[in-house]
Amino acid sequence: MKEPKSALLYFMRLIERGKLIQRRNAFHHEYTRMTTSTPRIGEEWSEVEYDAEAETLSYKQSVLFEPSVSITRDFGKEVCAQIPEKTEKSIVRIYKQVTSGSQAERTAAFKQLMRDVEGLINIVSEQQVYHRYPCVFKALVSIKDFAVSHSPLQSGTSSIEAPTTEEEPVVSYQYKCVEAGSSAEDKGLTSRYLGDLFHKLRSELQLIAPDTSIEDFRAIFSGKVVLKPVTWTGTNKQLQYLFKTIVPKLKLPGDNKPKKWVAVAACFVHRNGDSFTASELVSTGVKDENTPKRDEIRELGSVLR
Repeated sequence: MKEPKSALLYFMRLIERGKLIQRRNAFHHEYTRMTTSTPRIGEEWSEVEYDAEAETLSYKQSVLFEPSVSITRDFGKEVCAQIPEKTEKSIVRIYKQVTSGSQAERTAAFKQLMRDVEGLINIVSEQQVYHRYPCVFKALVSIKDFAVSHSPLQSGTSSIEAPTTEEEPVVSYQYKCVEAGSSAEDKGLTSRYLGDLFHKLRSELQLIAPDTSIEDFRAIFSGKVVLKPVTWTGTNKQLQYLFKTIVPKLKLPGDNKPKKWVAVAACFVHRNGDSFTASELVSTGVKDENTPKRDEIRELGSVLR
């Protein structure tokens, strides 16, 4: 029998597998570069105010012939903005695991959960870096309290009106540059070509939010679970057409592959923060030939090699 996924999968990735620290390091690397080097081709910024201690940034970005745009980022707020939704999903899974199946199954699930959550709480308590993000500790404590209140080891556990469905983590498309005649990935070229695509979408076509970092953009082409979707500022049709153009260069890793548009939808959110759905991208009501900036988007097919 296949074991159920851990109810704490997101938090285990975030903490045990170091995703939060990786994102933090990428944030500081990107914006330290802005204060110590000249912009790359296609990048123009000014009035950069980067506070490494507070983990905040503000600057103005300009694109040729376009007015400058003010960008602000607060890494701590970005981390904590995702926590409530992930906590709720964890609680949904906990409820299912401790209220379904035989007594032995429920007890085993509860004991494993307690080992996992207490281990995560210990890491967050002991490592100074996590003290910057108290929302993570509070979420783990609330998850533990919920689990204890619904323990199958005690009688008369309290009831909860839990959602009946939950979203499974979705794996993104993966891009690797493999030169002709070789079977090995050229990681340098992979990074470079994704960087080229990033700058064209953000700076030239302005189809992704101007505060998108190159690390977050590369992550949605990593073939891994999507932790931070990119904000798409174009139309649904433009996003659909973009992936029709570049999908021959991509692949979905693993055996349990999501459907094409499910994977794409998981990688992006609307400019108002709402999630995309696969159905929005399967049928947009607009023909390919009527896609805004169609020619420019079609040319992006040659950026990834």
